[in-house]
Amino acid sequence: MARKVEGKTNAGGKLSRADMQPMLGTGTEAKGTITAEQLERHVEAAAADIAQAVADAKDHAMQPRSFGVATALHGLWIKDDGDTHFYTNIASYEQLAALIAGRSELKYRPIDLMGSGRLLEPWSVVFAPMRAGYYWQITSSEQEFIAKDTELFHAGFRVTSFNRRHGNFNATWTWTGDTGAQYSRWSMDWFGLLSWNRYYRDLGLRIVAIDRYGASGDSYAATWQPGDGEQIIEAPGGTNVYFGQPAKFLVHKYERQGLEVRAMGHNGHAVAAYRPKRGNYRQEWTYNTLAGFTIYNASCAQDGYRLSFLSHATWQTG
Repeated sequence: MARKVEGKTNAGGKLSRADMQPMLGTGTEAKGTITAEQLERHVEAAAADIAQAVADAKDHAMQPRSFGVATALHGLWIKDDGDTHFYTNIASYEQLAALIAGRSELKYRPIDLMGSGRLLEPWSVVFAPMRAGYYWQITSSEQEFIAKDTELFHAGFRVTSFNRRHGNFNATWTWTGDTGAQYSRWSMDWFGLLSWNRYYRDLGLRIVAIDRYGASGDSYAATWQPGDGEQIIEAPGGTNVYFGQPAKFLVHKYERQGLEVRAMGHNGHAVAAYRPKRGNYRQEWTYNTLAGFTIYNASCAQDGYRLSFLSHATWQTG
C-alpha cells in the first residue's frame, strides 16, 4: 500500500520506452467452473462479435482489434458536453502502446485503462481530449507502481484510473497541479475497504477510483482524493451475499436521492461509489456485446453523452 504526501512541484510527464515496458504478470485469480452450455453461448456471442469486427474494420482501419474471442462490455455515460473515444480487443502490449502514442499525437489522453492481454481479457482504453500532461503504467511490481505513483504525485499528477488484474497494476494519471493529498490502497477485504474509507472520509477525502478483484471478488483497491459530501459504496454478489438487490440496479439506484456513480469496478464482480450529482449531469448505462456496445455509444454521443467508465465485467445480471 502506498501513502502519498502533498506535492508542490509543477512538471509535465513524458513516456519513455523503458517506462512503457510491462513487467510479466505473476498473479492469478480463481475462476468458477463453466458448463458446456455456457461455453457454447460465450463462443456464439464471440463469433458474432468477430464477424462484426471484421466488417467494421473496413471503416475503422485505425482501431486495433484481436480477432480472437471477444469480450462483452458494460459502460457508464454522462452528459456534460465532453468528448471521449474507446478502443477494445487490444490483444498485445505493443498494440496498446502504439494506440496511446497515436492518440496522443491527436491530442487525446487515456483516462481509463483495463485488461490483461490474456484470452477473454483484452485491453480496453478510453480517451479524452488532452488538457494536461498524462502518464500510464501497467506493471506487476508493487514497488514499481508505488515508486512511479509517488514520483508523479510530487510532480503534480493525480490518478484518474486504477485497477488490478492478474497481479498487474493498471493506472493512468493526469497532471492537475497541487490539488492536495492522495492515498491508494489495495488487497483490502470488504470490511477493510469500509474502515479505510471512513478514515479517509474524516480527512476530507472521497473515492475517485475503485476496483474489485480476486476469487469471488474478495479483494478491493481504491484511490482517495479531496472531496466532500455524501458517499455510498456498494458491492453486491460474490463474497458479499448479504446484499438483497442484484447488481444491475446499482447505477440508477440512488438517482432519486441526488447521487451518481463516481467510480466503478472493472472486473467480474460489482462495486460502485456514489457521490452527489454534479450540476445537470445525467447518466446512462448499458451492457452489451462489442457490436451492440459500439452502436449504443454512437447513439449516446449523438445525444450529448460521453463514455465515462468502461468495464469488461458481466455483473449486471445480478
